Amino acid sequence: MKRIGLIGPGRLGRSLAAALPQERYPIGPVLSSNFVSARRAVREMRRGSPVKTMADVKDSDYILVTPPAGVTDLAIDQLRSEVDLRRKAVFYCDPTADIALQPADGAFACRLSPLHTFAHTTDDLTDVYFFLDGHPTAVRHARSMLRDCGARVVAAPAGSGPHVAAATASTRDALTAVLDFAVELLVGSGLPHKRAMEAMQPLVASALSEYARGRGRSRSGALADGLTAPPSDLLGLDADRAEIYQRILALTRAVRERNC
Repeated sequence: MKRIGLIGPGRLGRSLAAALPQERYPIGPVLSSNFVSARRAVREMRRGSPVKTMADVKDSDYILVTPPAGVTDLAIDQLRSEVDLRRKAVFYCDPTADIALQPADGAFACRLSPLHTFAHTTDDLTDVYFFLDGHPTAVRHARSMLRDCGARVVAAPAGSGPHVAAATASTRDALTAVLDFAVELLVGSGLPHKRAMEAMQPLVASALSEYARGRGRSRSGALADGLTAPPSDLLGLDADRAEIYQRILALTRAVRERNC
């Protein structure tokens, strides 16, 4: 049994805490920027106890540090000044953090980089990929902990966090923009917005399957045919939408050529 202390219970931290099997990883102290938000997180997770100071996490075996991006280093600096970290595992998720735990601290630190976005708290991390980089002992503990959540783990090279974060953000943002464009076109073709979104789901699934079969190569469409952007009169699009489509193809082609 490993007692978990949670510092900065954002959506990712709450999701990890909610997904962990409680019989093996009981959630102990939960520390936030203020006691009210810590208490709110505890109510939402239905586990843990809100605390007021960094020193209150001293009895935790694992310390999960998941505050907003950009303040992880400050949180861990405060943690190491107030808590004896010897033989504790410290897990953090901020891709920009440069953790300065030294051998003298006696702690084992590891970055957990999820290939996933957390728009809300979830207790289901099944098949979510986490990339781990850090101290080998911490990586071993993190691997065991995450597998107990049903997640998949990859031992990654040092400094891989920003790469995983960029892969996650670019996929989310680019896919959302393309879906917005496609749904708009379908609505213009007479489908209600909700049905247009539903209609896109099998298309996205088939495109992903085709991508996997082609090992990253499009097997159909303009890219596979070697075309530049099709003329707008062929597409039947107005000038603005035709320009957006051309930009989508140009961006896709630029990424493809870079990876050749």
